[in-house]
Amino acid sequence: MSRETELLKALQRFETKIMIDAIGANTNILNNVIAQNIKIVYYLAEISASMTYSGGPKILFKVKYQNEDVSQNDIYVVSRAEEVHSILCQYIGNYKTRLILFAKPGVDIDSEYQKFSIVSAPFYSNYVGASIAKGQCSATPIPFYDFYFDYRIGKVKLAMMENETNAEISRIAKQIFLPGMSDETKAFLAHNYLAHTIDYTLKEDASSLEKSYMQSAYGALIKKKCVCQGYAEAFKRLMDYAGIPCDIVCGQTKGSTTYHAWNILKLNDDHDNYHIDVTWDSAGERVSYTYFGLKDSDFVGERTWNKEFNVRCNSSRNLLLEARRGIMRFKSQLISNGVSVQILGY
Repeated sequence: MSRETELLKALQRFETKIMIDAIGANTNILNNVIAQNIKIVYYLAEISASMTYSGGPKILFKVKYQNEDVSQNDIYVVSRAEEVHSILCQYIGNYKTRLILFAKPGVDIDSEYQKFSIVSAPFYSNYVGASIAKGQCSATPIPFYDFYFDYRIGKVKLAMMENETNAEISRIAKQIFLPGMSDETKAFLAHNYLAHTIDYTLKEDASSLEKSYMQSAYGALIKKKCVCQGYAEAFKRLMDYAGIPCDIVCGQTKGSTTYHAWNILKLNDDHDNYHIDVTWDSAGERVSYTYFGLKDSDFVGERTWNKEFNVRCNSSRNLLLEARRGIMRFKSQLISNGVSVQILGY
């Protein structure tokens, strides 16, 4: 284990006294760790280093921490303005309350948040606004921005909604996901289940209460009414339950100034990635598979999204064909579970 790795792991464990063997250690070891792992700065209130010779030359780091209740998963380092919008959509769409952004030179977080507030915030009807605190640690010149998001529905109600959503995800998954079933087939069944059971509802046709959850998995799975964000959130939650990596994409479609959400499914250790848009596949009188398993090239001239923030989808496999082969194998068992032939794709 390198000295840098040893120091980083100790900092991640929030150790207050860290002893590193000075022999073979880079004189800029702390700066190297911070440069490669900027997120760690958010937790450092104070840090000092001194030499000690107890049992040989060693570097003793004394550390005071802060913000220990914040997960590293809620800290992002953004190097492009486009990333800010994608992350805000992801967090607010999931009703998350805390986000920390480190902004590399050239990224104006204040400006990007103002753009988001004008262009996309109205899309999230439960979202009220955010308080933003700017900070900086003496260990690095890169500033961080601490976001606290506020919603119309309070935390207690949100927790109840989340419990209902989790229970429904578990129920659906146990019905449609079977042992030995391929990831492709699970994605196909999740796509079909959502397309057949959710009513796409325009915000202007919804009540005030409905507007507060129409972008969420709760709206999709419990109330069966949502917009594209709800479809995408529900699909991701089912994939998360199945242990299949899946992202939510926020982009724009040709001829539209508003944002649209869909998913990217990641298979085979991210070597095979596919676009899946349940919303558009459920738009007609019959559920279609036009947007199940597409490549980036299928959207040329039709959609734009942040390709730097999302993985590339260039697989040549026919995801739909492989999924349907799996359906044939498990057809009788799924029907015994109460899965309709429509959800099976017949």
